[in-house]
Amino acid sequence: MLWFIALGGVRALDPTSLEWLGWGDWAQHVLGWWFFRDAPWGFPLGRTPGYMAPLTTTVGFTDSNPWLALAFKPFSGWLPQDFQFIGLWLASCLALQGFMGVKLMALFTPRASHQFLGAALFVLTPVLVFRFEHDTLCAHWMLTALLWLHLRPRPDARSAWRTLCEVLLINLLAAGVHPYLMVMVFALSTALLVNVTWWERLLTRRQAGLAFAGGTAMLAALFFAFGYVGQGVRGAAHGFGAYSADMLTLFNPMAWSRMLPALPTRKDQYEGFGYLGTGVLVLGAFLGRPSAGGPRCDRGPEPMRHSWSRWDCSRCSRSPPR
Repeated sequence: MLWFIALGGVRALDPTSLEWLGWGDWAQHVLGWWFFRDAPWGFPLGRTPGYMAPLTTTVGFTDSNPWLALAFKPFSGWLPQDFQFIGLWLASCLALQGFMGVKLMALFTPRASHQFLGAALFVLTPVLVFRFEHDTLCAHWMLTALLWLHLRPRPDARSAWRTLCEVLLINLLAAGVHPYLMVMVFALSTALLVNVTWWERLLTRRQAGLAFAGGTAMLAALFFAFGYVGQGVRGAAHGFGAYSADMLTLFNPMAWSRMLPALPTRKDQYEGFGYLGTGVLVLGAFLGRPSAGGPRCDRGPEPMRHSWSRWDCSRCSRSPPR
């Protein structure tokens, strides 16, 4: 929250403050919510017949955060006429990113100061702030939560099923925030299911197949309910291959650094911005130095050791003698 305020987000916390939303994608997001709050309930969920009349769209296609739009619509009569929730959403994304960062770091260190410093890297990442204009894509905390669930120890099958239920909840949340986000969450979730089944051996293949099929069916139903599919909308748009990232995206500050120069990019590759931050790059350089003791499979916290692949450990065990 302090970082959000430092970025100038004080006025954004006022749900009736609109002057900062009058340009770019934010304007579209707010308009989608306003038309939806005054529209009658209908199907698909989030239907806004007046926004592009005579055409009909939904809050999903206007990128107006379907879950929040649905949550606030019943109270529309009590809300101010110029109510917006984008500022509160952005602040909550930073706060939840910090919370999940602490949870993730707690797997590696019991010291609160180290957890705080590690979580700060997740909150201060330039990619998150860069995505503010696409506010629904700022829910990076969902991805961090998946990383935490990947590394959290699971001693038995019961804990594995509990983890999969938490994963399903994150997927359902992501599906009602933005489809792009759901694809990333779904990919990490599938990897976790594979890990729990084939590496940790806590589920049978049949159980894993049923879990995958059930979760996928629920997500497909939610996509249909929000109108992402089944509405006769054709997927024609420009930008495929142009809004891309190159091999240096993690190291290219694109004028977001006072210390490192911007590297050349092609037209429209700003959408592929993935700069890790100068501090992370410096930290990575220090951590990447070879240690005097040579490779060891037992180095690192317990959750990380359990998550290493068989190839990693076999490689360590076969390191040549000195």
